Amino acid sequence: MKNIKVSVKLSLSFLIVLGLTIIVGTVGILGMIRINSGSQRMFEHQTQPLVDLGMAREYFHQIRVQLSDIALASASGNLKAIDLIEQQISEYEYKFLYYMKLYKATIIMEGGVEGFNEILEGFEVHQLNMRQVIASARAEAPPVQMMLMMDNLTIITDRIFDALTYTTYRRVLQAVHANAINRAWFDLMFILIIIVISASIITALFLIRHISKLISRPISEIGHFAERVSKGDIALSSISSNTIDVQSTDEIGDLARILEDAFIKLSELDQAKTEIQRLEAKNVALDAFSLSKTEFLSNISHEFRTPLTVISGYAQLTKQRLEKGIAGNKEIKNQQTIFLESRRLSTLVKTLLDISIVKGGLASNEYVSVKELTERMKDVCKPILEKNHNRLAIKIKAGCPPVRASHDTVLQVIVNLVVNASRHDKNGVITITIKRADDMVSFSVQDSGAGIPTDMMDKLFERGVSGSGSTGLGLTICKETVEAYGGTIAVRSSLGKGTRVIFTLPAYKNEAKEVN
Repeated sequence: MKNIKVSVKLSLSFLIVLGLTIIVGTVGILGMIRINSGSQRMFEHQTQPLVDLGMAREYFHQIRVQLSDIALASASGNLKAIDLIEQQISEYEYKFLYYMKLYKATIIMEGGVEGFNEILEGFEVHQLNMRQVIASARAEAPPVQMMLMMDNLTIITDRIFDALTYTTYRRVLQAVHANAINRAWFDLMFILIIIVISASIITALFLIRHISKLISRPISEIGHFAERVSKGDIALSSISSNTIDVQSTDEIGDLARILEDAFIKLSELDQAKTEIQRLEAKNVALDAFSLSKTEFLSNISHEFRTPLTVISGYAQLTKQRLEKGIAGNKEIKNQQTIFLESRRLSTLVKTLLDISIVKGGLASNEYVSVKELTERMKDVCKPILEKNHNRLAIKIKAGCPPVRASHDTVLQVIVNLVVNASRHDKNGVITITIKRADDMVSFSVQDSGAGIPTDMMDKLFERGVSGSGSTGLGLTICKETVEAYGGTIAVRSSLGKGTRVIFTLPAYKNEAKEVN
């Protein structure tokens, strides 16, 4: 039965309950009808004979009463009274015989029939004597004769009445005995009905419980399996076909197999997800490396532009003067600048690589003189400033200490800021102010250009953001460089009033070289 479909099991349970309900109901109804019918028949069978016999006895009693009336009418010579008494006696006799015949039809015992016949024979004798007494009363027979006749009639009447009383008593005893037998049969039938009903209910409950167990046990097994999986007692990787202990091939068995397949696919999906996460992590690392490489190359290309511009400018100027046969201290200084810029270019490569790979770490911890830094910056920025006819004003506040950084890296930051300022200003003055700020040295680069729009202020340090057609890397590189040495950088600008860039670097902690 375990391989029968669940729908069939449920239908079977319904049919069993319905069938047993019909059987129990039918047995109960038929039993009650039988008991009720039997009770009615028993009542009729036992009651009606007693009623008929009782009516016959009553009418015979009325005949006995008439005897005294005959004696009185005879003594007074009232013939009319005698006629009336005779008429009533005849009516009572007729009714007596009528009820006795009804009673005879219900007699089932031989003793009862024999007693009935004796009563009727005695009644015939009584009728004959009664006619003689009435005839003597009409003939006005002597009182002594009438008294003797009345005594004889009274004896016969009493004997018949006693026989009727005895017959009634026997009939009552028979009714009681029959009623006891019928009651025993009715009780037995009632008990049998109760037994059938109880057996039907117990059978129905047993079959329903058995069928319910066939349905509920596999469901419970599936629920227990799912609970163990949710608690981690069963690993997804260990699940295979027939892991769930359900052997039926009905819908519940199909559900168990589907659940196993689902967990198997879930295990495969989990493994695939783990592999995807591993590949994604690898891709993220590769993307980060690629981005770092791209940023490094972008920084190099950007930072190379200024030194190369300086080198190219001074080399061309020196070539022109040499071609004209002019040579002196200026050419020597120009060659020195070319040499220094070439060396700075090489240093920039190393510094940018250090900053790109280890952001936030210090690429160097050198002593950088602010005065030497600005003098060097003048030579580097000279050809750039001359392009837009700008000039440079440098203000170093008294007591300004040297900075702790890399000379070439700090120089590149200032050069980048001066190049940006010169690009946005013409025939103007670019002012560089350097001063102490507690344990830091503050550098300020101020131009008198058009200023920066408000909507660009929050994006100035983002890569690729530029309002002048440049690469948009200058301020980004400056920010990364300054922050690599533990400093800060900020921009302040107003449209039409120029732009000011302020950055700080840590002061060099050496009292012997504290002041330039």
